[in-house]
Amino acid sequence: MTRLRFHIAFILIFVLTLTGHSMAIARGASGPAGFMELCTGAGPVMVAIDEHGEPTGESHICPEFSLMLQNAVGGDVPAALPVAFSATRICCPSVLVLVTVTHLSPSARAPPVLV
Repeated sequence: MTRLRFHIAFILIFVLTLTGHSMAIARGASGPAGFMELCTGAGPVMVAIDEHGEPTGESHICPEFSLMLQNAVGGDVPAALPVAFSATRICCPSVLVLVTVTHLSPSARAPPVLV
């Protein structure tokens, strides 16, 4: 059983070291120079481009413009109807409450009486 634990621990250490190194390489890699927004027949898409303007990856639908599909399909927005509003103020008599505040002097706490 201890040999199995040793092998599992060694494999986990190796995997964590390898994936940590890969993550460090991925963080240091340069990303695309920018994104280009293309308005196509299927809707607006974003394409990652390099510094020469060449596409570097797949295009994806713009999340900013995905809600515009609702306007194209849904039609006109219904007009908001005015709402009648009335309020009455209820006055309450003010009640004066007197509170006495006693100031305590700091004192050390004694041990329990039974001890």
